[in-house]
Formats: sequence, C-alpha cells, structure tokens
Amino acid sequence: MAVLFFNINHSMHDHINNSMNEGTSFSMYISSIYSCVNKQKTCYAALLQKVKEMSPPSSKKKIIAPLDFPLWYLYDEYEIPLYGDKGQYNEESSFFPEKLDFHHHEFDVAVSKQPAAKQALHAIEGMWNQHVSPSSMTDACKYLIYGHETLEANFYFTPAIYLKKKLKQKRIQPFSIHAKGSLVLYEAIQMCEALFSSSSDTSLPSLPSQLASISSSESCAAMFVVSDIIQPPMRRLWLDHYPKGDAATACYISPTHGDWKILHMFADEWPLEHHNPYIWSASLHASHQQMLLERSQQLLTTALQQYGTPCSYSCDETINKAVTVTPFTPSSRYVIMQHMDATFQHTLKATVEQHGGRVFTRESLAECNLLGSDTLYSLQQLEQQVAISVGDVVFLVLAGPIADVAILVLQKQ
Repeated sequence: MAVLFFNINHSMHDHINNSMNEGTSFSMYISSIYSCVNKQKTCYAALLQKVKEMSPPSSKKKIIAPLDFPLWYLYDEYEIPLYGDKGQYNEESSFFPEKLDFHHHEFDVAVSKQPAAKQALHAIEGMWNQHVSPSSMTDACKYLIYGHETLEANFYFTPAIYLKKKLKQKRIQPFSIHAKGSLVLYEAIQMCEALFSSSSDTSLPSLPSQLASISSSESCAAMFVVSDIIQPPMRRLWLDHYPKGDAATACYISPTHGDWKILHMFADEWPLEHHNPYIWSASLHASHQQMLLERSQQLLTTALQQYGTPCSYSCDETINKAVTVTPFTPSSRYVIMQHMDATFQHTLKATVEQHGGRVFTRESLAECNLLGSDTLYSLQQLEQQVAISVGDVVFLVLAGPIADVAILVLQKQ
C-alpha cells in the first residue's frame, strides 16, 4: 500500500493569490470536530530550560545516538539544514529565546508525551466515541488525510499508513500533507475538492443504512486529522510568539452534509527572503512578521466586507423603508484567529470590530499556538461556550507561522 505526500510549494502562488482576490466557492462541509490536547502549567523560563536539556550534548554530531535524538539523527543523515551552517546547533542565533525579555508569569501550554501519530489516533477515536459509532462512520469514508507541520522519526510506517493499519480500514485511501504550517486545513479541503470531483457518482462512498437514524450532518466522505508534536531539533519557542503546543484534531469533510458549510476560502502566500528562518536576523524576522500582519488584515477585511454585517441598513426614500445594503446578512458573525502572539490578535481584533464582527478568543490555552489544530480547537470551544444558531457565520484565520495566511468562511447548518 502506497501513500501520497503533498508538499505544496510556490508553484501554487498564482492560484492562491486568485483565491485571495476572488475567493473559492464550492460545496463542502466540516463536522464532528474533536481535539486531543494535554494542558500543562508552566512558564517561559521552564520551557527555555527544557530546550537546553533536550539539546545534543555536543556539536560533534557523530556521537548523537539515534534513539536519544532520532530527529537530529535523521536531519544529519539527510543533510537537512538546522539552526546554523552545516546543521550545527547555534545558540548565538538571534532567534534564541534567552536573548529576549520574556515575561515569566505562568500559563498553560499543550505538551504531549506520546508520538504524533498515536495522538492522532486518539483524536479519531475520541471523535468516534463522541459523535457516532466507528463502523457506521468509517463505512461512509473513502479517504484519510493526515496533516502535520512537525516531523516524526519512524523507520517503519508513515503516519498515514500507521493510522490506516490501526484503524483497520483496508478500503480507505491515505494521504499526507506536510510543510504548510497552520494552513493544513485549507490544503486538506482543496485536496478533498479535487478527490471528490475526480470520483464518479458510482465510486463515491454510499452512506450506510445506520446513518439514517443519525443526524444527516454526520455523513462524510473523508476523515481529516492534524497532529503535531514538538521535539528536538524543532523548537517550542520562537522569538516573542506564543509557544508551540502539541495537539491533534480530527473531523469529517463531506461534499454533501456537515455541521459547518464552507462558504468561501481566501488565501495569500509570499516567498521567504531566506530559506532557513532559524538563522534570520532580528530585522529580517520583524519584516516578515509585519508582512504577515498586513496581509492578514487585508485578507480579513476582504472576507468581512464580502460576507456583510449583521445590521447594515440604509433608507430608501422612494419606498420609505429600510433595505439591506449588503448581499449577505448572517444573524451573527464570529472571528477566530490563530494564536500567533498578542500583537497579531490585538491588531486583527481592531479590524474585526471596525466591520461589526465579534472576536472569539478561547480561554483554554490562550497563550499557546496549536499550529494546524489551533483554529479548529477554538471552534470546538466556541460551540461549547456560545449559543450558536443556524445561519451564524464564523471566520477562521489560519496564519503562519511565517509567510502564509488563509481565511475559511463557515456557516452553521
């Protein structure tokens, strides 16, 4: 059994920029979101100490034991650049947290002690237990899409094939998406659109009879799961950003039914000035962060304007009554932003409020970036904490970590 990997690169720039300007419209739904996280109370000083403890004992990489530092070993074996020249550990790099004035108050961060693929398996099982029996739902699925930004050292299985084996789903087709940062959900939806449209009506999975007694929003054609675990040589701390957290989130993506209909997707991406961000200067990092902030504001403004304001009216004197001046008027609009850093959130919050929207910021893990799981975890929290009505619209702002942003416009079904 083979597994296909999708690593979307800059050849997609034209398509992505077109999506930013005009939007992408299609019929696609998301349902049964379930996140698996393990909160831990800590502080920046403790995280920084952990970074030092988990770093290789010497810059002479030949003594690094594969079992002690598996990813270091693989990076060395395949000559993947790390922090400095020739892949050497570089504490003098300007990004190193010790050089920054971090606040030391305690906060929650998601830290997992199990491999990413196993964490993904727990997320899928949790989704099954919470929503519907595994046999009913998996019979309706044709694809498994595994998304990840971090890497996992496994000499036997790719994560997607590992999940296929553990789930005992022989008919399901596994795919993997890597190196798209927090935009992995955006890429997964695009992949589903291509997979569903390429399938003939007869090859699409038929929904089992058991689903007749279940809400129609539970039917699906693909399982999507994103899972990330931070381990050396990857870094949990990056300048003044919120620390990266370990998390896995599973959901269903369907062309016919779901809890949330995807109304539009917008995206923007730009090239890096240097291919290895670990050795960027502080000024180069600052310029990229400013670009990310400005592009995110522009994209969010476009989405908010296109999808109206809840109370946008004008008076038509000829008929002497109020008429709507926006083509789309949801009862309520919420914006969920990637938990990048405080500046990112505060700046975009002002943009949202200018356009009559409401920002939802989760209380749990508020100072932690859950990468590909971040906005989905917040959406799960929104449904649990706020009375969401049919027709309400939610904007998911997927950002970063460096040079890309996407916005998903969802409507509650």
